[in-house]
Amino acid sequence: MSGSGTLYLGEDLTVPIVIEGESTVTINLNGYDITVSEGDAIVGSSSTVTINGSGSTITAYESCVSAQNVTINGGEYISTAEPKTEGEIFNIFVIFGDDSISISDATVSGKANFVGSASVPNNEPCALCTNSKLTISGCTINGSALANVIDASDTTFNGYVEAEGVGTFTFADCEFSEGIYSEKIRDGFSISATMSGYTFKHWKVTGDPDVYGEGTSTDLGTTETIDSTWFAGLDESLISFVPVFEKTTSTTTTTTTTTTPVHTPDTFDFVERLYHIALGRGSDEIGRNYWISSLNKGEKTGSEVAYGFFFSPEFIGTNYSNEEYVESLYNAILGRYSDPEGLINWVNALNNGMTREEVFNGFVTSPEFSELCSSYGVKA
Repeated sequence: MSGSGTLYLGEDLTVPIVIEGESTVTINLNGYDITVSEGDAIVGSSSTVTINGSGSTITAYESCVSAQNVTINGGEYISTAEPKTEGEIFNIFVIFGDDSISISDATVSGKANFVGSASVPNNEPCALCTNSKLTISGCTINGSALANVIDASDTTFNGYVEAEGVGTFTFADCEFSEGIYSEKIRDGFSISATMSGYTFKHWKVTGDPDVYGEGTSTDLGTTETIDSTWFAGLDESLISFVPVFEKTTSTTTTTTTTTTPVHTPDTFDFVERLYHIALGRGSDEIGRNYWISSLNKGEKTGSEVAYGFFFSPEFIGTNYSNEEYVESLYNAILGRYSDPEGLINWVNALNNGMTREEVFNGFVTSPEFSELCSSYGVKA
């Protein structure tokens, strides 16, 4: 496609859409899908692209969209990329230069990074160029989200959010399964979070405990915004932030503090995250309703539901290596990435004859899983 204008899809596509030159293009998917088994689905490295995708799915081996500026309105975006060599990194969305991407009312899934630059060598974090901005609302993100400026609202991040530490990061009514990470704190960095109906309590910061102290220390920021001055003189090792809120009911004086990560108790979210993390896809209505009903009626516990996912034919069919299997347990059962020592110990146990079911039981009987289940109002 050359020149600016509007493209209306009238059928499903199995070939990419290529936009030439410095064009401004709107693509209306009209409920049709784009499925590309190799490369990118929509390519326009010098273009400004708007996609109206409600009711449609774009599936690509590498990037769903790569362009100068991108606006996404609805739809589902899936990358099937799976890096095969160390340092090979794929991104579901790619933007070029110091530009921006805006996404609303969409679901994004895949093992590739959520958004980033075209290629990053040596397994370095895949991030947007300086000054690039991610604006996102009403979305579910099943993968990592990386940017230098983020303005997010009403979005669930089922993966880590990497803040590159050069701009402002605001999160309103967002939920995090992994937290917000930053490897480098620079002047001008700030991060803030709010949640409707809740009062900010403190930031839960994970890092070297000798440097950052323990979770509820007032040194960890008792205001909803923290900036680069708060980190002055601190070690710049990897830092993870999770906002913690509290809610006081109008009928009592009891204060209830949300657990970490922040979630409103909800069996729907508990089941949905298992679909995305364990199976790498969104839920189907019949299966989702079955699992939710089983939890709500007390017919199954959280561990029994998780077992149904991890020992389903669909999951077994992924043929994960022992390392991939253990990492997926950390993500889904503990709600975090593995620590090096724990990963090595579990993988060695599998290599030496421990069964996957025994390893699974080790995870679901842990205090961390009980805490995660509690955050969703689910019995472990």
